[in-house]
Amino acid sequence: MFICASTITVNADAQDRLGRGRGQAVPVLDKDARIAELEARVAQQQAYIDRLELTAAKVGLPPLEEWHLHLGLWAMFLIGLAGEGVFFLRFVVQWYASEKRKQTVVPMLFWHLSLIGTFMVLAYAIYIINWVFILAYSLNVFLYVRNLTIARRTVTSDT
Repeated sequence: MFICASTITVNADAQDRLGRGRGQAVPVLDKDARIAELEARVAQQQAYIDRLELTAAKVGLPPLEEWHLHLGLWAMFLIGLAGEGVFFLRFVVQWYASEKRKQTVVPMLFWHLSLIGTFMVLAYAIYIINWVFILAYSLNVFLYVRNLTIARRTVTSDT
C-alpha cells in the first residue's frame, strides 16, 4: 500500500515505461512513508521465515540459523546416498558381465562394490545411530569378505 505525501507529473517516456496514461499523477513517497513500507515488507518476510521454520520443525529439520551446525549430517547423508548408488552400480556390473558371457556371472568387481557400498552405508548408519542398519550392514561386511576370499581362491586354483 502506498502512502502519498505528494504527487508529480512525469514525462511521456516515463509514463509509457510505467504503463500509465499520459498526464496521470505518479505517487512519490516521503521518507517516513518509505520506511513504513519497508517495515511492512520486512514483517511479511519474517512471517514467511517463521512459517518455514515451523514447517521444518514439523518434519524434523533444524531452524534456519542452525543449519551450519548440521553440515556433518548432510555430508554423512550424502555418503550414505552414494553408498546406495554403489550398491546399484554393482547390479549394473553383474548384469553387464552376464549379458557379455550370455550366462549368469558374478564378477569380482561386484564383490568389491558390495564391500565399498557396505562401508559407506555403515558409516552413515553409525553416524545416525540406526541399530537396524548397523547390524545388517555389519553382517554384510563378513559375507562380502568371505565371498571375495572364496572368489580369489577359485581364480588362483584355476590358474
